[in-house]
Amino acid sequence: YFGITTNSEGIDTKEAGYTGLERFVGITPKGTETLLTLRMLNVDTNTQILNNKKLQEKIIKETIHTAKQYGFSGIVLDLEFSSLPFATITQQITGFTEIFYTEAKKENLQFSMLLYGDTFYRFRPYDVIALVPHTDQIFVMAYDFHKARRDPGPTFPFTDKETYGYD
Repeated sequence: YFGITTNSEGIDTKEAGYTGLERFVGITPKGTETLLTLRMLNVDTNTQILNNKKLQEKIIKETIHTAKQYGFSGIVLDLEFSSLPFATITQQITGFTEIFYTEAKKENLQFSMLLYGDTFYRFRPYDVIALVPHTDQIFVMAYDFHKARRDPGPTFPFTDKETYGYD
């Protein structure tokens, strides 16, 4: 898992993911397909971005430029939002994804998304049916580790639906 992240001004060029791009590319065997992940993990920053079309356009442009500059095959959008699925947030996420996909495809880049493993079990602000036509693939974050400061047990279990309610 490797990627760059955002801040309130666009791509954070001082963050370790961005500053480590040259090293990452340098140690990756030639001919290897690589995907640049855009890590959007801060809910406050994500809200600011989703409410600002100009900032969205800037982030999309900068991410595509970075992917092309460093020879990545595509982009993975890791837009994490832990709020309730209010219609406006869901629509904003879908709209941002649609524009990102369209712009990435213009540059012959793959475009993928990461979604929580429990997207269909818990209320999450992702309209997967609307997102699918605007992605080349969706990666599901499924793992058996529990979150910090939460109830012990797997967050997105591979098995044991009877115990956890989903798998």
